Amino acid sequence: MSQAVVRGFFDAWNRRDMDAAMALVAEDCVFDDHSFPAAHVGRTAIRTVLERLAGRNPELRFAIDATTGEQDVGILWHTSVAGQTGPRGISYARCNADGQLCWLLDAQEPPEKLASRTAG
Repeated sequence: MSQAVVRGFFDAWNRRDMDAAMALVAEDCVFDDHSFPAAHVGRTAIRTVLERLAGRNPELRFAIDATTGEQDVGILWHTSVAGQTGPRGISYARCNADGQLCWLLDAQEPPEKLASRTAG
């Protein structure tokens, strides 16, 4: 079930359907993305940061390459912008008993690594 929640969350975000994405996020969820100096705590804070990211990057999409686990889910993903492959990343997600994300940890490869991976 948790893999379906994770995939549903990424799919909703890719469609920019923030209501559908937030329906999968617990009110007290912690979103700890290593791209930011501090974690975003709570549905309102998470929605704000995701809307800001979507507004700044309207063509950014996430593609899930692999998932593993059930209550605790590991996710391997990559991004694309306007059809161009972007950074890869990993996420670790945990769902609560209600089937909502209660913790999401993201780490993305640095731009330098992407540049060396896509060069030549």
